[in-house]
Amino acid sequence: MKAAVKPYVREGEKAAVEVAKQGAKLAAQDKVKIGFYMESMCPGCKYFTVKVMQDLMKKPEFRSMVDVQVYPYGNGELSGDKITCQHGADECLGNQIIACMQKKYPITESSPGFFPAFACMEAKNGKPVDEGQSCATDNSEMSPYTIHQTPHTIHPIPHNLQPTTYTQHPAPYIMHGQ
Repeated sequence: MKAAVKPYVREGEKAAVEVAKQGAKLAAQDKVKIGFYMESMCPGCKYFTVKVMQDLMKKPEFRSMVDVQVYPYGNGELSGDKITCQHGADECLGNQIIACMQKKYPITESSPGFFPAFACMEAKNGKPVDEGQSCATDNSEMSPYTIHQTPHTIHPIPHNLQPTTYTQHPAPYIMHGQ
């Protein structure tokens, strides 16, 4: 019976490789768009990042089929140009760091970009600004100096208000395909 099973498994493996090759050829407009609306200190967001997304983002064949955009704002409150975050000022700073990391180190088919450092931050329970520096140091593609300076010098506050436009009135069914 083992001889009968092996060819079937090999054919399944060949099919999976072929699907991955086809996925790598997808045009940007054909990729599955994944919008991850999150907060840097939210326990549920941390769990989803570390237990679900982290392993997927390591796989080039997955990245070739999707366009992942992280929206670090979640349940924040916007009043004028001031953001108040559900879990306090440290979360606001963490959200800002994640938004800046994503802009400076985007996810591509050939690289998970900022995602390893982001997942590292989410796996820890300290202050996001401290974890951002530590995790950037562990990620060879990122500069810890950039992460340290990011909230204050690289992207001013107006850049960090951009995620609020997506989360104030989220309507994923309308945003699909845009």
